[in-house]
Amino acid sequence: MTQPGADEVYEQLAAALDGLPNGFPRTPSNVEIPLLRRIFSPAEASLAACLTGNRESVETLAGRAWIPAAGLRKRLLAMAKRGLVWFDKEAGEPRFRLAPFVVGIYEAQLENMDHELAHLFEH
Repeated sequence: MTQPGADEVYEQLAAALDGLPNGFPRTPSNVEIPLLRRIFSPAEASLAACLTGNRESVETLAGRAWIPAAGLRKRLLAMAKRGLVWFDKEAGEPRFRLAPFVVGIYEAQLENMDHELAHLFEH
């Protein structure tokens, strides 16, 4: 059982995803929160919630997320490898943005799909 307030970071992530052009509409059952919890660790959800649909530098994101830039690039690259954020280069410098849920995060989870995750997606 989750502690009161434990889902706040996932609520923030859901709001960030819904702010993207593709959106991430909320459901009456609130099933999207357990779904996000299965895909993102709390730290990843907190970081992803700081991203937008615009490509931004590590330094910009470090300021917004209150995380030192030194380790942030590595964390973002690991998240990009799992399809949670999108990575690009601009003038040779890495830029990151929040991946939309569809087409983006959902499709990147196909290798990790199990019965529980499939059921959450279907619900």
